Amino acid sequence: MARQSRRFGIWIQRNFADFVNEITDLGGLDELPPGNTINRLGESIGAIYGLEVIGLYQESDFTDGALNEGLPSSGFGPVAPGDLRYNDLNGDGILNNDDRTVIGSNISTKNWGADLFADYKGIDLAISFIGVGGRDVTLLNDAAYPFFNAGKIQEWHADYWTPQNTDASLPRLTPGSSHPNWRTNTTWTFDASYWRLRNVTLGYTLPESIIDKLNIDNLRIFVSGQNLITVDNMPDGIDPIIPIFNAGAYYPAVKVFNGGLNVTF
Repeated sequence: MARQSRRFGIWIQRNFADFVNEITDLGGLDELPPGNTINRLGESIGAIYGLEVIGLYQESDFTDGALNEGLPSSGFGPVAPGDLRYNDLNGDGILNNDDRTVIGSNISTKNWGADLFADYKGIDLAISFIGVGGRDVTLLNDAAYPFFNAGKIQEWHADYWTPQNTDASLPRLTPGSSHPNWRTNTTWTFDASYWRLRNVTLGYTLPESIIDKLNIDNLRIFVSGQNLITVDNMPDGIDPIIPIFNAGAYYPAVKVFNGGLNVTF
């Protein structure tokens, strides 16, 4: 590495990309057969296809254990107070897969990055940011449902429905391997937009007066950190870059710190 000048310098690099993701032609079809995703005219490619949650069932929605007259019946199995309440979009009085709709998109439409470099009297600083917008992620199984298959519960699951916590953000606890709450829906779909402080590196290059005495060409000391800050809308402990429909088989991003010497002879 060349010896650092002793003047102040600063450089900034930035980039931004944005695009529209929309299906405009399916060869004469309006849509292709859906699963957890759908390809439909006017929607994004592989849009997330699921149920719209409009709240939680309350005890007042039941009489002697049965849903009150006038409420749509559940085509996914028995429900109880504290379960997710889906929107009967087609108005047929039955909550089933026919009530699915587009609830998100897994394709990032906005991507940006920025890098800052500065140096002053042998001190150098590099900072790197990245960001993504327009992407949603649906979580499944162990990644989303508390006590799935009688398994773990995560800290972000703590706000679940009980008779004493009726305005909870999540449904009642229901350990098992299947349940009407555990379907692709808006409760388990999250805005995966984020920005991240990807890297910070701080270095110091010894002045020539010291380098000459050491009989070397250059010596730089540095410390750096990666993934230091992430601002996102995901549950605690869930990294926003995980794949869609993740069931828990992922390793989250971790903070990494290191330091060292660069010596040139």
